[in-house]
Amino acid sequence: MILNLPAYQWMLSRHDAAVSNIRRYTVTGLRHLLETVGFRPVYMSYWNAMLLPLMVITRKFIPARHDAVSDVKPYSHPAEVVCRAAVAFEAALLQRGVRLPFGGSILAVAVKRSSNRD
Repeated sequence: MILNLPAYQWMLSRHDAAVSNIRRYTVTGLRHLLETVGFRPVYMSYWNAMLLPLMVITRKFIPARHDAVSDVKPYSHPAEVVCRAAVAFEAALLQRGVRLPFGGSILAVAVKRSSNRD
């Protein structure tokens, strides 16, 4: 199973309301949940680390004009180029097996445990 989930319950915001998300996770908490339901985590890492400060500012410090509005939308070309470069850089790190210590999202790969308890 491959999961891409939002990180940190304290980051719950209008974005989450707009996309009907009700919870966020930590790597430790997600590992526990996966193991509890019979999965063995193979790889887990935060990602969106470089964009996390921007997420915090836009979701926690800038008031919204409407209650449930996501900040995930097209931005100006220069902003898009910078954000896409940040994501591409992190993707390259993750592909090389690097685990990031924080980020706005969690990437997890897990396999179902066999009945023999592998």
